[in-house]
Amino acid sequence: DYLLLPANYLVLHPDAAATIPDDTDHLSLSPWPALNNTGDFISLADSSHRLIHFVSYTDNWYRSGLKQHGGWSLEMIDLNYPCSGAENWVASESTSGGSPGRANSVAMDNPDLTPPVIINTIAETAKRIVVCFDQALDEPLGTTQTVTLDPVVRIDTFFINSSPGSCLTILLHEGLKAETIYQVNTTGFADCNQNISLDKISSAPVGLVQQADSNDVVLNEVLFNPRPFGEKFVEIFNRSLKVVNLKNWKLARWQNQTLVDFTVITDLPRTLYPGEYLVLTEDKTTLLGHYPSGDPFSILEVDKLPSMGEKQGSVVLLTADGQITDAMNYHQNMHHPLLFDQNGVSLERADPDGASDNLHNWFSGSESNGYASPGFKNSQFIMVNHRATFNLDPGIISPTSSRFPSYATITFSLEAPGNSGSIMVFNRQGYLVKTIVNNSLLPREGLYRWDGTGDNLKPVPIGQYIIYFRVSGKSFGTQSWKKTIAVIPDF
Repeated sequence: DYLLLPANYLVLHPDAAATIPDDTDHLSLSPWPALNNTGDFISLADSSHRLIHFVSYTDNWYRSGLKQHGGWSLEMIDLNYPCSGAENWVASESTSGGSPGRANSVAMDNPDLTPPVIINTIAETAKRIVVCFDQALDEPLGTTQTVTLDPVVRIDTFFINSSPGSCLTILLHEGLKAETIYQVNTTGFADCNQNISLDKISSAPVGLVQQADSNDVVLNEVLFNPRPFGEKFVEIFNRSLKVVNLKNWKLARWQNQTLVDFTVITDLPRTLYPGEYLVLTEDKTTLLGHYPSGDPFSILEVDKLPSMGEKQGSVVLLTADGQITDAMNYHQNMHHPLLFDQNGVSLERADPDGASDNLHNWFSGSESNGYASPGFKNSQFIMVNHRATFNLDPGIISPTSSRFPSYATITFSLEAPGNSGSIMVFNRQGYLVKTIVNNSLLPREGLYRWDGTGDNLKPVPIGQYIIYFRVSGKSFGTQSWKKTIAVIPDF
């Protein structure tokens, strides 16, 4: 028995812990639960085994490459939002490495105002679905929560899993059909911070898992040479029509024709649906900091990626039973020759159906996409029987008028990936007045605009102008297009 008073701290420690100051309330525990350095699950329950609070941490929560190696505690930032997860934890800023028995050194306002969102679903059986959210759910369930399936399947009941508390189990009256993708829709669920959205549906696909064959899931993008203080990543893509469970799948690399450096992607059920991308990296926050357009819900943190050389190397993707589903060898010379700096530029797969060992199927990420596309369609994605197009809309602009469009939109779509090009504006006398893109790496599909100003950022004189688009690529040489546009005054 121990009476813990309001707003008081209690330090728990093993019997062999270092000396605790006399003015610090503390209790020793024996046996002491073993806690992994890279990540683990800690729960606090009452004498009736009712869950009071839990934390499922990883060492990425430190947000510090130095401190995550040891000697520093993780501290909660805002005690008013105890179940906000990674966003509410960070490495201690105390000079002693932690602040046991007193207010956290990182304490500050850090409100959580977003309701829970579905991040993964899995059909454990034909009649049992588990839906996991990005935050712990509030208990008990009331009358505001609803769950439906589309196509319609009758639901007997649903309940929140006791551990870790962020997943919902749905029991069906009739089983799911094979080779059918359903949409599970939820509304009215709140996190333990009482964030709830009754008018917004959180939905995600769900379907029966099937055994993956070779090349059903392929390597789709690899960043092996990140920017300074950046993160490497490997992106995989489900090119099949199957629902695949990635539990215990692995990444590895070749060393003298032997597979080494195995890394388990996840030891928990994680489904990958047809047409879905998944990015594997060691630090999600850092990766998104360098590529803010990346999809955060398509990024999964792994404990450690296989060693990836900054000039050359290999990546191998294996199923849970050790079968190779895809592999690729990379080299820095696979990047576009116009690249002055390869740091932070990924190699993107152009054709998911093309061979991984075909060097012509890999291209540098485009400049307009930030040189990488983690979690979404590659900028160099290829389409079969695709024809190049170049469009300009509208053909008349008036930068100084509110009655006419003030800028023109330039769009293009190219036959093949891996191209460089320029978009320039000339007057009728043939003088260059504006350079929109100058010999840059282009995506397969792009969008730019011209606002009627010259390189001096001043409006050009009234008259007719020529938009000139020139593109060069290995597969088709050099092509060019011209479009005429008129700049008119404000009538």
